[in-house]
Amino acid sequence: MLRLSDVITHEQYEMSEYYRNFMSKYGFYDEMVVTLSHNEKVIGAIGMSNREKNNYFTNEDVLRFEYLSTIISSALLYCGEEKKSLLSKREQEVVTLVKKGYTNAQIATELFISINTVKKHLQNIFDKYGVLNRTELISKIK
Repeated sequence: MLRLSDVITHEQYEMSEYYRNFMSKYGFYDEMVVTLSHNEKVIGAIGMSNREKNNYFTNEDVLRFEYLSTIISSALLYCGEEKKSLLSKREQEVVTLVKKGYTNAQIATELFISINTVKKHLQNIFDKYGVLNRTELISKIK
């Protein structure tokens, strides 16, 4: 993690378009941004700004922020894994076919189950993900 002062001087920063067009415009001065990642895959970002020009982030602030980002990354990753494990193996198979655009009849044929069983699996999946239809499900599990 780098602080602004590790990259450019405060004078260079104050001359930048980013500072003039965004930070200053909204009353911010110093900023820290970290990415939330797991296994080199970015899963989010979090930032923190300081309004006081002469009260820059300290090394201790940087360490706290880095620690917080690690905790948040782990929590986000755990939440995603938890939702996957909520589904039975058969429900996971149904979701895979829904993502491919299969109809209920096609899913039933592919999995050798009745259309009513497909509907029941879909209802269980919708309940577990808190969605009402296939479109919401697909957008939630991407």
